[in-house]
Amino acid sequence: MKTKRVAQMAALLAGVTGLTGVASAGTINTPPLQKASADYFVCRVANTGTTPRDVIIETRSGSGEAAYGPFSYTIPAGQTVAQLYAGTLHNIAYCVVTGQTSRTKTLVSFCTRVSGGDRCEATVTAP
Repeated sequence: MKTKRVAQMAALLAGVTGLTGVASAGTINTPPLQKASADYFVCRVANTGTTPRDVIIETRSGSGEAAYGPFSYTIPAGQTVAQLYAGTLHNIAYCVVTGQTSRTKTLVSFCTRVSGGDRCEATVTAP
């Protein structure tokens, strides 16, 4: 009898956890990009889930040192946050997103833009 009750509780908890959409904590890194000295980097994080996600976005140099950030954001469900890095110290960089990330509900893109332009020249995405 006790085994049946434990099995019922486990099934109930699994169902409740699946319904709450609790985000997992993790890290998503983009591949690195190279830019010309006058260009800048843009890191975009899209929350494709149905609940808000708390994330930290940081741009790192090609050697892994902090280049810009970290900055904390709460991204509403179905929304995107963009962070620009126009620094001239690093011509190779990548984007790191930590916090409530999900490999199926968080999309990270990292691109280079020409200074004064409004479109990406080169883009990488993760996961």
